[in-house]
Amino acid sequence: MLWNRTLVDSAFMLGIAAAGIGLFARGAKSDRSRRLARRETTLDLREVKVAQISPVLGGKYVQFQYGADRKGKPLLAMSFFGGKKEPYWLDGQRGIALAALPEGASIPVLLDADLKRLDVSPPEIATIAARLKGMVAGA
Repeated sequence: MLWNRTLVDSAFMLGIAAAGIGLFARGAKSDRSRRLARRETTLDLREVKVAQISPVLGGKYVQFQYGADRKGKPLLAMSFFGGKKEPYWLDGQRGIALAALPEGASIPVLLDADLKRLDVSPPEIATIAARLKGMVAGA
């Protein structure tokens, strides 16, 4: 029956298209957050739980949980770290990392250990790193 196959194939293609549009929208939202983090805005530092690290050619993808929705499901985002770069670990060993939520963004940006993902000068990076180390040591 040709009409049956046509309906099933059409429904399948619509499902794939909807999933693709959803992935594209989440990627655009994440890119907007990264762009806002590179501007001079107020950053809200947050602890995030690292859910998974996936090594790929040229680096690794780090999936992290930055909150929960109304139903209690975890809100997850992914961040790419090239080469041998690592997230800014707060607990010393893989588990809790530091992220910055730019003003006006909905997804935080996972910070790297060198704080190169922020648009600041090297002296400012040294000052921020010293403050963060003091905060982590005091906690």
